[in-house]
Amino acid sequence: MRSSIIRIALVCAALNPLGMAHAVYTTQGVFERDPAFLGGVVEGAGTSSVTTGVALTPEGPNALEFTGTAGLGTLPTSAFNAGSVSFFNGAVAQAPLGIRLSISGFDCGTLSCTEQQTGSTQISFVITPNTDDPIASADSMCIDTIGGEQCAWVEEFTSQTFSIIASFGSLIVQDIIPETAGAFVTLGRDPTANVLRAVPVPEPAVEWLFLVGALWLRFRGCRGRRVVVPG
Repeated sequence: MRSSIIRIALVCAALNPLGMAHAVYTTQGVFERDPAFLGGVVEGAGTSSVTTGVALTPEGPNALEFTGTAGLGTLPTSAFNAGSVSFFNGAVAQAPLGIRLSISGFDCGTLSCTEQQTGSTQISFVITPNTDDPIASADSMCIDTIGGEQCAWVEEFTSQTFSIIASFGSLIVQDIIPETAGAFVTLGRDPTANVLRAVPVPEPAVEWLFLVGALWLRFRGCRGRRVVVPG
């Protein structure tokens, strides 16, 4: 915990070089065991990075990591991006059916931060059988939001990142926003229905054109340089 506070203070110092009191805010989060979900294997509870279940393949177990956010001003009183969760979907046994995410918000000066709010939300997991259909085989983490339960889906052996839009007062989750290509969010627990948001995977041709364009710009930049040789 001490290292986390030191890290927060350093982030705030970088954002606030003039030392203005309460000029920036930041968040941090930890995953905790939830009494509602007994059993299952969880490693790293009480930290921002945990693994769940026992890996059945070399790719490793399921993994979740929370990354806090920071911004100018005081901690928002309305909904804001409270941080992001990265979820790796492995093939596991003995996985818990859920976990709890606690998020704290801080107002910071130059080298000191004061906790202003803290709250938590329950994350439940949907583990689906693996088939030849990558979407139907995706697993998800589900969170109750003000608009109903939203589920963030991740295909087998991939990792996706999702932003948590929330406000404090306990912790009221407004939305889950997919951030990485291939990630998608549904209303409810069916990965094939009620898709709220999705990040498309770039077509190979588009990626190739982007690469060619980047190389061309780099080539043009190199041609435009002149080397002056002392005479």
